[in-house]
Amino acid sequence: MRFQVFDYAQHADGSFAPGHAVTIYESDGTTPAILYTSETGSETTSNPILSDSTGLVTCWVACPQPKKSVDGGPVTDLNVRSRGIAALSVRDKGARGDGTVDDSAALQAAIAASQRVVLPSGTYRLDHGVHIPSGTTIEGNGRSTVIYVSSAFNTADNKVLYNDGWDGAGATGITLRNLSFKVDDAAAIYSGAPFPRGVLAFGLVDGLVLENIYSQNLYCRVFCWLQSCKHVRVRGWDVRNLKDAGGAGGVLWSFAGYDSTHSDSTWDAYDISVRDSTLLAKVDEPVSIWGLYGATYDIDISGNLLENTNTASYAFSLISSYDNTGSSGSVRDVTFCDNILHGGALIRNDCARVSVVGNVVRPYSGENGFEILRYDPVNASPPAPQQIEIAKNIIYNPQRGIWTAGVLQSDVCENKIYGSADNAIAVTEFGGSGDGGPADNSIRANRLVSCAKGIYFSQSGVTVESNRARGTDVFIEGEAARAHGIDDTVVRGNHGYAYTDKGIWIRGHNAAQAGLLIEGNTLEGDGVTSAYGVRVEYGTYTEAAVLRNRVKNNATLDYSVPFDNTVEIAGNYMGSGGIWVPCNEDRPRVGARKHYCATAAPTFGAWEAGDVVWNKSAAAGGYAGWVCTTAGKAHPACTGDTTASSTTIANVNPTTAFANGDAIRGAGIPAGTTVVSGGGTATLVISQAATATATGVSLYDAVFKTFGAISP
Repeated sequence: MRFQVFDYAQHADGSFAPGHAVTIYESDGTTPAILYTSETGSETTSNPILSDSTGLVTCWVACPQPKKSVDGGPVTDLNVRSRGIAALSVRDKGARGDGTVDDSAALQAAIAASQRVVLPSGTYRLDHGVHIPSGTTIEGNGRSTVIYVSSAFNTADNKVLYNDGWDGAGATGITLRNLSFKVDDAAAIYSGAPFPRGVLAFGLVDGLVLENIYSQNLYCRVFCWLQSCKHVRVRGWDVRNLKDAGGAGGVLWSFAGYDSTHSDSTWDAYDISVRDSTLLAKVDEPVSIWGLYGATYDIDISGNLLENTNTASYAFSLISSYDNTGSSGSVRDVTFCDNILHGGALIRNDCARVSVVGNVVRPYSGENGFEILRYDPVNASPPAPQQIEIAKNIIYNPQRGIWTAGVLQSDVCENKIYGSADNAIAVTEFGGSGDGGPADNSIRANRLVSCAKGIYFSQSGVTVESNRARGTDVFIEGEAARAHGIDDTVVRGNHGYAYTDKGIWIRGHNAAQAGLLIEGNTLEGDGVTSAYGVRVEYGTYTEAAVLRNRVKNNATLDYSVPFDNTVEIAGNYMGSGGIWVPCNEDRPRVGARKHYCATAAPTFGAWEAGDVVWNKSAAAGGYAGWVCTTAGKAHPACTGDTTASSTTIANVNPTTAFANGDAIRGAGIPAGTTVVSGGGTATLVISQAATATATGVSLYDAVFKTFGAISP
């Protein structure tokens, strides 16, 4: 029969002695023992044996009561670990549990002697860190078992209960259960490397269970630091970190890697579950999950109460890296569900396949509910968050309810947002390199109540569908804030009530936009202020349609932009006198031809022969309208000017009015004049000199003729 040696080499002062020679003897203390590699393994020739980086000595012997000598010093008893599940009370190793003396050595001795250590009710003061090896279970008696860290804690240690995983050795099968922690504000347990650091500090552990952990007057930088751990279960915590100054003050932080020497797949963190816990912090996140230099994946954060009272931080964060400079970590496959948050939540950079569902969020004043951001303080172009689902959350009184920036393939759906001070939902561009192209984001079936502003987006490829809002100033706003534009946008089936300014507001900012669909929306102003139902302005629009919308209560439809002949505006109705009447701004098509209402022949857009403009101010002696007889383009008059005998037009505004080869007209400009060069700039060269000073030139090579003379 063999027995497992599990003990620590120690100096005369009781401190651990890593890397020292330990000679193991038979029970007589003089005969060197035969050492084995395992319970049934082969004999090893190493005697003396070197302690590892924590001072631990482990092997197997045939003697039940072996002895040891460190570096040829005095011969003392050697701990042989208990077999099976028999528990050892820490009091059997001399722990007092009265909070007045240091019980560190007693707890370490109990861990060395048994794989299952019990701490009865009491207060166990620890002035030194206690190493927890593989296969160890430590159990207390709930809130009545207090591990106390006072100002007497050894400042050279930066962790209280820990394993040493930073050297790559790691551990397996560690369990802490039914323990309470008290840490004085003056206790120095968080400064300096190596990592991990904190009250609970575990690195490279495969199989870590932390159940029913409590706190009493806890002050520390980070309570629990997990470095590259796998298969982690956190259950039933009630931990409140009261530290509110002097650096970070989080509760549970998990990292993969951490620096460039800990970055291969060995240092990945995965299968981490945090459930049914109450976690509070005053300075930094209660729960923060990082990729950093490695990969973090298969994460479940569900059913918790998370609170952060610091408005500059968050209640939860999911971060791949600060930026993309030397740190290429990633986070994948995360569920964040059914939590209650006092404070906001952050998802940053290379995070993908993340589901944020069913949470109740109460941000503090000035905080956003959810922020999903591509964050780049050093212009390193980190990967964008993508495939993010934010659904069925309830958010109360945020600054912004949900804000995404540079995110791809996100789905913001079925959320309820109350009382936002700014946009309830904002889906914005990143603005850096790699932000072009369709974002393929959707904003669907959200309910917005008493929010200052509704939905804002400034990315292309966005679908805004089936949302409802009451009491905003602008319900839905799309803005081409940067050169990337808002092409391929769908705004469909939304219901806006009692807004004070605009129902749907699309701004192209003098850029060309393609693929805009505004369809089937119901837009009702507050009936008091003058408002727009649909307003489309700035820039040019092609392949667009404004179809079957209903607008009422002091709301109108306005299109102060040049639409070309690919644009259709049809089937829209205005509420008037309790009935719905067709909108006179419609430009429906009959077959392949466009029909439009105006008071004069058009001076903008592109037209085909057979297009009709109906005279909405028709009167006796006038005409029913105008028909295009020669296809061409038209543009509103510009503020450009020429001088007599000049072939230059200066001060062209907007500069997008003309392209090379376009025909132009204006007072003093001969018929048949075209742009020779300078198209798209503020100064044009034309093919014929002006015969007089001319201002307000315009491009107009489409020809319209009146039709349908009306009898006097």
